[in-house]
Amino acid sequence: MRFRSLPPVVLSLLLQLLPVVRVVAADAALAAAPILAVLRLIAGATAVAGSLHAVSGASITVTQPPNIQVTRTNGVASSFRVNLTYSDGRTVLTPQLYTAENLPPGFDQPSRSGGIWRITGNPTQSGVFEDVRLTGWKTATADPEFSATVLLKIIVVDRAPIISTQPTNLTAEVGSSATLRVVATGGNLTYQWRKGDLQLTGETSDQLTFDPVTSENAGTYQVFVQNSGGGILSNPATLTVTGGTEKPTFTTVPQGKTVHAGENVSLISAATGPGPLNFRWFRANEPVGGGTSEQLSFLPITLGDAGSYTVAVTGAGGTTTSEPAQLTVAAPLSIAAITVEGAQVRIVYNGIAGRQYQLEGTSGLIDLEWLPLVQGIVASEGMFTSPLEESSVKMYRVRVL
Repeated sequence: MRFRSLPPVVLSLLLQLLPVVRVVAADAALAAAPILAVLRLIAGATAVAGSLHAVSGASITVTQPPNIQVTRTNGVASSFRVNLTYSDGRTVLTPQLYTAENLPPGFDQPSRSGGIWRITGNPTQSGVFEDVRLTGWKTATADPEFSATVLLKIIVVDRAPIISTQPTNLTAEVGSSATLRVVATGGNLTYQWRKGDLQLTGETSDQLTFDPVTSENAGTYQVFVQNSGGGILSNPATLTVTGGTEKPTFTTVPQGKTVHAGENVSLISAATGPGPLNFRWFRANEPVGGGTSEQLSFLPITLGDAGSYTVAVTGAGGTTTSEPAQLTVAAPLSIAAITVEGAQVRIVYNGIAGRQYQLEGTSGLIDLEWLPLVQGIVASEGMFTSPLEESSVKMYRVRVL
């Protein structure tokens, strides 16, 4: 008798319908027959098909862990049971061996104690691990003849914070520095300091520093320490402020500027603080004659007044000095040229970039009545253009605004 190769469809039907192993074992007398090779081929194919079917998970039942998910704490030794069964309608798999892939760092391979399988360990990395592959094997030797695989989800959370050193009460003098500190354990800690019920913006480290201390800093402080495992609020700590009076504080500081010689110019400052406040202006660290008020005026300013100016304000708590303000003095404002171009008059002047000027004109020679013509902010050069009117303006001037 001759045997032809079986088509794939026929082979698949044989895998589903024939009790292959029994046929092979039923009659040893067929050992020399050509049909035996076919049956052995079918038996091998049956084992592979069963394994692939198990991986699909269509009939896998997981009883441990519940919901195929566990949550454990980073740094805490723990374990959880694993148990699954598989049935394809004919064969029930009760695993004799479990293996796992992609376990979170710190977990060990499944181990058996009596009839119970567990995964144990001390996790060392927080996170969500969704690709843990748990495989149950039919035999204790991980024989690939038959197995079933499922995906586990293991969540490792941080250990809840523990405050080992609480912030302590402090007493500090005005003008000194002071720091409240907290020491806590736990992974991935965040901090938020608060004064009373008010969270302090930007104060998110393990210490809160006051430098310098002011009377407004007096009060009671706490810090909330948190991570994915929970949060804890520290004990309250009180900062008591003592000592002298505070130094003055500037509310307006003098600003540098560039001006023309001949302008009326003022540098302005303002400050707050206890007691009467006294102001003293300096140019290049040298006192300015008459500069003893909040405002330093030049009526008018000259080229020789250019320089770097500061103002010091003194009160009951001491003296505070402003940052330098640079005063630059350019040549007096003047018109460099007037030209007529068609129906336009072109006026060129020595304007300062960024400042605003106004072109004005008058037709009188005795009783001058200056009328505004054009306004503009100087970019790279000072220049105005104005229509050449029949009423004919006799004179022009440029004025800084």
